[in-house]
Amino acid sequence: MAEVPVDAAAKQTSTHPKLKDAVLYFTSETSSTKTKGNVKLQSFLEAIETKAQKDGLAPEVITSLAKCAANARFSENVCIRLIKALIPARSVPEEAIVHVISWMCTNKPSTTIQMWLVRWIILVYEYIDQKDKLHALYGILFLFIDNEKMCPYLCHLLYLMTRKEDVKHFRIRKLIQFQARAGPQTHILGLLSVYKLYCPNLVTVSTSVGNKPFFRQTDRKWSETIRRVVEKGLQDSDRIEEVGVVREAELQATSGQKAKRRKMEVVPKVHMSALSRGRPGNLKVLQFTIDKVPVEQIQTFQQLLKNFDRLEVL
Repeated sequence: MAEVPVDAAAKQTSTHPKLKDAVLYFTSETSSTKTKGNVKLQSFLEAIETKAQKDGLAPEVITSLAKCAANARFSENVCIRLIKALIPARSVPEEAIVHVISWMCTNKPSTTIQMWLVRWIILVYEYIDQKDKLHALYGILFLFIDNEKMCPYLCHLLYLMTRKEDVKHFRIRKLIQFQARAGPQTHILGLLSVYKLYCPNLVTVSTSVGNKPFFRQTDRKWSETIRRVVEKGLQDSDRIEEVGVVREAELQATSGQKAKRRKMEVVPKVHMSALSRGRPGNLKVLQFTIDKVPVEQIQTFQQLLKNFDRLEVL
């Protein structure tokens, strides 16, 4: 077999970096944020995308990369690619979503990055492990509705998050005023419709849009990728659990067979320590020897009476 040149081997290693190194690069404050000509950045970014689209990312990786994308330290294009690579293997930690919204409140990320972050939250909403802290940020998210570019996605996210206690007079009034100013908007009607569902006495305007959906599905391919990866992760997990159940059943069956064999062994096995104290072939001597109790072990009068005929003086 021909030897691989050192340069070629090094090139193969550099083009397939480990995910741990890639995450460390993007989360380190000392990493170069330059995009043009930055081979290391591109290779690490491709490694994250490949891993995410194949197997998904672990919760701690999603949290780290979500924070990195939301703080906008890298270029807008790099941040968007990171956001699109935030594909969970099974679930998304609520902590990651809270960090994203916190960075949005600083206005450090551009409107475009904020829009992509909201789109990502919508797509992974059903996979978020907990939602209580996220729901506590409902009022903060509602404030972003004034941004026309983000409004359609924010209405969709708030539609998913809305509970009865979120339906307030001032929110309904603001949505109706926005509708009057901007004209009929299906996404606003969608949010009003869920408000009307919980409090029909507060929403008096019609929320019907005919056969049109309230929210446009603009990320169909992205959504399908997320669903495929998560389902694959859940199936793999189920197979591991099934293997564990089978192995446990086999162990129980084996122990059951051993117990059955012990019950079938009418004649007990004789230990060599017992045989060594009696003469082989003389069962009477063996039995007599086994039943003997050393007198030194007798501690009470009751023990003496019970073992009087079995005492043995050493």
